Amino acid sequence: MTKPTHDIHLDFETYCDLDLKKVGVYRYVEHASFRVLCVAWKLDGRATLATCLTASRQMLPPDLTQALKNPDVQGHAWNAAFEEAVLKQLDVFVANPLSCTMQRALAYGLPARLEAAAGALGVRAQKDMAGHRLMLRMSRPLKPGETSWPLSSYEALADYCAKDVEAEAAVGEVIPPLMPEEWELSQIDAAMNTGGELGADLYRVKDLQVVAQAAEKIDAARCAVLTGDDVTSPGTQTARLLLWLRSRGIVLPDTQRATIEEVLAEGNDGNVVKEVLEIRLRTARASAKKLQRMLDMAGPGGSLRGQFQFVGAGRTGRWSGRGVQVQNLPRVPKGFSPSAFAKMAGASALSRDVTGMEAIAPAPVLDCVSWSLRSCLKAADDGCVLWSFDFSQIEARVLAWLAGQRDVLAVFASGEDVYTWAAAQFGSSDRQLGKVLILALGFGMGATKLRETSRKAYGVVMTASEAEKFKSEWRARNPRIVGFWYAMEDAARSAILRPGEVRAVGGSGVAFICTSRTLQMRLPSGRVLYYHAPRLDQESGSIVYWGTEVGGRWGEQRTWGGKLAENATQAAARDVMSEAMLRMFRRFKRVPCMTVHDELVYTVLASAKTRQNLTDVMLELPPWAGGLPLAGEHKIMRRYGVAEPDMAIAKAA
Repeated sequence: MTKPTHDIHLDFETYCDLDLKKVGVYRYVEHASFRVLCVAWKLDGRATLATCLTASRQMLPPDLTQALKNPDVQGHAWNAAFEEAVLKQLDVFVANPLSCTMQRALAYGLPARLEAAAGALGVRAQKDMAGHRLMLRMSRPLKPGETSWPLSSYEALADYCAKDVEAEAAVGEVIPPLMPEEWELSQIDAAMNTGGELGADLYRVKDLQVVAQAAEKIDAARCAVLTGDDVTSPGTQTARLLLWLRSRGIVLPDTQRATIEEVLAEGNDGNVVKEVLEIRLRTARASAKKLQRMLDMAGPGGSLRGQFQFVGAGRTGRWSGRGVQVQNLPRVPKGFSPSAFAKMAGASALSRDVTGMEAIAPAPVLDCVSWSLRSCLKAADDGCVLWSFDFSQIEARVLAWLAGQRDVLAVFASGEDVYTWAAAQFGSSDRQLGKVLILALGFGMGATKLRETSRKAYGVVMTASEAEKFKSEWRARNPRIVGFWYAMEDAARSAILRPGEVRAVGGSGVAFICTSRTLQMRLPSGRVLYYHAPRLDQESGSIVYWGTEVGGRWGEQRTWGGKLAENATQAAARDVMSEAMLRMFRRFKRVPCMTVHDELVYTVLASAKTRQNLTDVMLELPPWAGGLPLAGEHKIMRRYGVAEPDMAIAKAA
C-alpha cells in the first residue's frame, strides 16, 4: 500500500439536543436530533473552504467526499474520533483512517486543547475564541423565546470553523508524526473506544444510584443535626464547613480529601468533629457522578464507548480516562463483596428505604457504593468474561533495570516478594513498609515527603528521625538507582548546553538531545519524550522547560534527576505494556476493552487454553528490554475487579 501524498484537514460544527460532554461522542451523533451545521476543510496548502449544511440536507460537498475517498489523501482532524463518528453517521466512506492531530500534539508534549497548543507553538493561525463562544451557543437547544439563528450567525460559525482548520493545519505542520508503532497503537485505541465490548450493568447502576441518593440525604440530615444547621449539604457546602470547623478551633486551608484525612489521623477535639469530617469524605466522593455518567454514556445493551484517551498522560504517553474515568475507580477492599452488597441495594432500591441497610452493611452505605463501582463494569456480551493482565510492580522492575541495580533485579528474577525483601533489609517484617520504601524512595523523595506519603498512601506511620534514617539507608543500599538520577540530570544538562549532541545515560538505553525547540529524551524503545524551550536557570542552575501543568495549563516548570528518572521509568513501563497490546493485535486481532494503569483487559470466551496463550504473549520481552524480569497476574472476571465465588469460569483457570 502506497503512502498518501496529499493531506486534508477537516472540522465539523454540529447540533444535538444532548450535551456532548455528558453523553460522549457516540450517543451524541446517534441521537435523532443530531445534525451537522457546517464543515470546513483544507486540501494541502490551498485556501480553506467552509460551507453550511441545512437541517434537511445533510450531505457534504462532492469535492470533499471525493477527496476523503481517495487513497492518496490522508485526512487529519483535532480529536479525530469526533470527525470519524460524524463521517460514519453521514455514511461517508473514508479511504484512510483519520490522523488525530491532537494525539500527535499530546505525544509532542503539548496541551490537548487546540487554543493552548497553537498558543504554545506560537503558530500564525490561532483559534477564534469569540467564534468558540458562538459555537457553544449554536450547538445547544435554543433558549425560551428564541426561534432560530439568523443567517449571519451561520456565516460566522462557518468562518469560525474555517479558522479552526487553519489553526489545526498550522499546528500539524510543526509537530512530528507518530512513530509507526504509535500510529498502530492509535488505531487499536480507536477500535477499543468504538468497539463497545466494555459494558455497564445498568440495573446495578440504577440500584446503587437510588441507594446512594438516599444515603446522602441521611448523611446530610445527620450533619445538619451535628452542626446545628450550619452545614446541611456536607458534600457541597465547602465554605460553610470551613467556617464551622474554625468555630471549633480547627483551621483548614481546604476540604480536600488529603487535608481531612490528615486531621482525622492526628485526632481532633471530639467525636462530633470526627463524624462530620467522615460524612464530608463520604458525600464528597465522585461515586454518584460516576453512576450518572454510566447511565448517560451507555449505549445499546449498556455498552460504554469512548472511555479512553490515547497518550492522555503527555509526559509519559500513558492512556488516560474519559467519561466514566475507569482509571480512578476505587479499589475493592479485602473482605468486601460487591455482589452481596448489590443484593441488599437492589432490595432497598425497590422499597426506597436504606435505613435498614445502615445496620447490616459492612461499612457506611456511601463507602460501599464507592467500592461497588468497579463491579458495575462487565463484558457487554453476556457470553463473554473479562480477562485482565496486570503487570506486577512494573515501575519498580523497570527502574532497577534502567539503573542496573542488580540485587533488586535478582530478587525480582527469583520470584521473591520484593516488598518483604526490602523491609527485611531494615530489620522489619512489615510488607507495607517495604512497599513504601520501594515505591516512594525510587525517584529521590526526601524524608519529609516520605513520612507524609507513607502515612497517607500506605498507612505506615514513622517519626521524622525514622523517615530520615530510611531515606539515607535506602540510598546507601541502592547506589545504582541514586547514580541513575544524577546521570539523567547530567545528561540532560549537557544536552542543553551542547545542542545537537547526543548524551547517553550509561547503559540504560536512555539518551538526551537538544534541538532549537525541545529537549528530547529518547527511551529504550525508541519513543521520544519532549520538553519544550529548555534552559538552565541562571541562579539555581536547575533545568527549566515549558510543559502542560495540572488542569491543562501551559507553563514553565522545573525538573531534576529524580523526576527525569520517574518520567523515563513510567514511559518505559508504558512501552512494555503497549508492546504487549501490539502483539495481541498482530497475532490474534484482539483489541482490549479497556486499559487501566498497568493493566490490559480483554473480553474472552471461557477457554483455558486461550487464557494461557494470552498470558504467554503478555510476558514476552520486547527486543529492546533484554534482562527485564517481567511478571504479572491474570484474572478471569464476570465483573471488573471482582473475583466472586459464583464464577464457575474461575474454577477452570
